[in-house]
Amino acid sequence: MKYLTIQDAKRTVRYFDKLRIEQGWGQFISLDEFNDPCNGYLVNDCCVFGAEILVFQPPSGIEETITMVKELDNRTYTWSIKNFSNLENDLYSDEFTVGGRKWKLELCPKGYKTGKGKSLSLFLYLADWEIVEPKRKLYAKYKLRVLNHSHVRTVEKSGEPPGWGYQDFMPLKDINERFSGYLNDDTLIVEVEFDAISSIKVRP
Repeated sequence: MKYLTIQDAKRTVRYFDKLRIEQGWGQFISLDEFNDPCNGYLVNDCCVFGAEILVFQPPSGIEETITMVKELDNRTYTWSIKNFSNLENDLYSDEFTVGGRKWKLELCPKGYKTGKGKSLSLFLYLADWEIVEPKRKLYAKYKLRVLNHSHVRTVEKSGEPPGWGYQDFMPLKDINERFSGYLNDDTLIVEVEFDAISSIKVRP
């Protein structure tokens, strides 16, 4: 006896739980092909179905579910950097908490790597990275900004892994340009706003 056999092209492992109690194909075989006597699928108005199942047990015996949490309290952190024109070394902001995790910003006033000497470099860091369990990843969607004191030329860039910032966030000449609005009393204002942060739920 021969069967029509269908298998995922990439041999994808499908899994079942309380929310996924069935798996299959919405278009398994056309009715014309199924009803054609020459194909032998239907004989004396009878057909035979079969399934070969290989069961894989997760090595850890647990299931992890990753969701992106968008409802975040205090999703925005604003950092004022005074005496910007006199800065030579990289700076770190105070730690702040969003989505139950601790973060901080790094600002390179003279640029970093590709931005060295020509651009402001700005990065977001996970401050409590040491408590992240091995082989687990944290995902975040966010926006980095340099605010304009006149509220007309704010620079904003979106970020998400694998990048956590920009070596060439914006040209230094734009910041230092007279009447550009980015410096007021030699103070630069930097901001980060989170759109979503991943959350992992573990079930045995």
